[in-house]
Formats: sequence, structure tokens, C-alpha cells
Amino acid sequence: MAEHLSDNDINNIVLLIDTWNTDVKLTWEKLRTQMQLRCGLAHTRQTIQSYHRIKSAFLKKKVKIRKQL
Repeated sequence: MAEHLSDNDINNIVLLIDTWNTDVKLTWEKLRTQMQLRCGLAHTRQTIQSYHRIKSAFLKKKVKIRKQL
């Protein structure tokens, strides 16, 4: 069974997304890699995508990056 993310973990992931370098393509896999490197969190895409705050921040950042192109 997958381990749940704490509120602190979710806040850290959202902060990671919010501060994502817009010159680097944002993908779930790249986010997972950065989560593991910076926060020590190793979760599947399905797990992190199931949290509304994370998914919402991810989608908003994707839109922002697309508008800059």
C-alpha cells in the first residue's frame, strides 16, 4: 500500500512546482526526480497526481510555461 503524503510533503511539492525553472519542461517524471533529490520523497506519478493541490499547481505551472513559449 502506498504511503500517504503529509501536509508538509504536499506543501514542499507545491513549492517545488511553483519555483520550477520555466526553461525546463515540466513533466510528472521530472517532478518525481526532483522530489526525490530535494525532498527525499519517492512516490509514483499516480500517487502525487491524486492530490488536488499538487495536480492543480502542476497544471497551472504547465499553462504558465506554455504561455512563455
